[in-house]
Amino acid sequence: MAMQLKNFLKRYPWRTEHLISGKPLEFCWSFKVKANRKVLWTYFSNTSKLNHALGLGKKNIKEVNGKILVQETINGLRQEWIEEPWSWVENQEILIHRKYNHGFARFFRVIYKFLATENPNETQVIIYFGIIPKNILWRTLLTIGIGNIKKRFASLLTDIEDSGRNSAQESEQKSSKSPTNVLPLNAGLRTLELREFKPDFEERLTQIKIDLLKRNIPETTIDRLYDFIRNGDTEDLFRIRLAPLARMWNIKKREMLKAGLHATRLGLFNLSWDVVCPHCRGVRYSATALGYVKSKGNCDVCQIDFQTDSPNSLEVTFSLHRSIGQVPEVLYCVAEASKKPHIKVQQVLVSGEKTKIALSLNEANYRLRTIGKQAKETLINVSADNPACNIVWNPSVSSPSEFLVSRDLEITLINSGPDTETFILEELRWFPEITRPKDLFGIQEFRDLFSEEHLAVDVKLDIGEQVILFTDIVGSTKFYETSGDAKAFAEVRRHFKTVCHEISESNGVLVKTVGDAVMAAFARPEDGLKAALNILKQFPGTTNSASPLRLRISMHIGTVIAVPYNTGIDYFGRVVNFAAKLQACAESSEIALSERIYNKLKAEVSTSRCQVRTTEIQISGRDEPNRVYVLDANEISSQKAS
Repeated sequence: MAMQLKNFLKRYPWRTEHLISGKPLEFCWSFKVKANRKVLWTYFSNTSKLNHALGLGKKNIKEVNGKILVQETINGLRQEWIEEPWSWVENQEILIHRKYNHGFARFFRVIYKFLATENPNETQVIIYFGIIPKNILWRTLLTIGIGNIKKRFASLLTDIEDSGRNSAQESEQKSSKSPTNVLPLNAGLRTLELREFKPDFEERLTQIKIDLLKRNIPETTIDRLYDFIRNGDTEDLFRIRLAPLARMWNIKKREMLKAGLHATRLGLFNLSWDVVCPHCRGVRYSATALGYVKSKGNCDVCQIDFQTDSPNSLEVTFSLHRSIGQVPEVLYCVAEASKKPHIKVQQVLVSGEKTKIALSLNEANYRLRTIGKQAKETLINVSADNPACNIVWNPSVSSPSEFLVSRDLEITLINSGPDTETFILEELRWFPEITRPKDLFGIQEFRDLFSEEHLAVDVKLDIGEQVILFTDIVGSTKFYETSGDAKAFAEVRRHFKTVCHEISESNGVLVKTVGDAVMAAFARPEDGLKAALNILKQFPGTTNSASPLRLRISMHIGTVIAVPYNTGIDYFGRVVNFAAKLQACAESSEIALSERIYNKLKAEVSTSRCQVRTTEIQISGRDEPNRVYVLDANEISSQKAS
């Protein structure tokens, strides 16, 4: 074992600044575990749950001037340290460094190393503890106490083999397909701290369930949520993400969010708008209302300022309402890799240090960067079609703006600058399973139930690609003159009700009405076309139809921004403006499609039985005219009338 430790420390030497404080007390253990490296990573990267399973104490964590200050009490003695940035390589190793202000040590570090063996379902796990104690007494006590930690690790690894095999294999299968594509939920270990429920907790749940059933929320969904509240993992329950729950329970995300919105209005949950750092993707602050979200944010840990107008700058989460009970924020660790699964490599290098890392990456786009306001970065495109090559990156030296590499490569990181640098390799893709504002903006129940929610005046939120649909009454002026105000008003009101119903039935949302026109939005082009065809069926304009009105519709797709509108939320941008101008290309019972959305809907158009003609529209400020595809839905409308 002494030789193993000696060889191990050649790869991970102590820094000079640590050794001048004293001789380290070192322990190194090796275990053979019947689980592969990806499975073990799901357990060890969530160090908070790992520490809880090992019987270690809770920690009080504060952020002070960009530094993470951690406090805990061991046998009545206060321990306090600055948590330095960790180093890790996904599925391979984790290195933890701590500098103590108070307690048993001056410096402390832990290393977890996962080595592949000839058996693909077996891993050699090396666990190293290195401590520079405060004095001789602590050196003696730690020598005795660390032996208990070894026994706990041995027991924990046995439990992973025996009882965690099925869940671990499921986690491995998901992560092997796309490790950063799915948010982890209850992966590996669990923290089941006692939450404090109100005395009438069960009665409140019963009444809320009755009300949810009246609102057409499926009973199975309600029962799943209630079981999660009673028995769910504390860490997941403190900040509830409904999208991963929907995936785990095989419920559509949209339906899950509807249940969450109704449950919030009935007093089961609170709604939170969390401002997320674009680098570490941690929550910088949480707002209880959308209007409290500021246009700018900052992350002292990452040393950056950022705008909150990007599609990923806000995450919507839920928490248990105080009338139901309280779930404590229980922290057993901080800075762990599981909270940053997009970061594949994080390495802290002192001035003059370099390291080589062998990786096997999924095909995706990555960014290699340093931390800080003066951060340097370069992009990495990983594809099987790219040439096999390695990367040498030194932020102090000019380098290509992008590397094209294959999946298996070696990255050499060099710090030739005067200061310690933290190097990060991160996948640029964001989780699709987080709930973004656009997910709620696209649900009619949100706009109906939370009509008071609005953006601050200076906040303009990019919500990504949306399908924008406009309806317009053809010949409305003549209709008003011949029908009279009272009859026309009643007819237009019925028209609004019908149009809004069809929009909602097709998973769309009413953004606003402008005069007698309607503006709607959809997440998918096919939903927008379905709504358009169904709307036109309701207004054939024949003598025996339910309504004498005839409509025309226009549709376009593209990126829009959400802006404040009176006391609500409006969509704005060139895409909205162009969709409105397309109205001029359509006649009664026709749908004008931009070329971009038509190309996405060719299959649906071919089966719609609509005749298609092309025309062009000239938009001010554009040199070339835009092609427009006009669908004639008169035949469909007449079939509805008959």
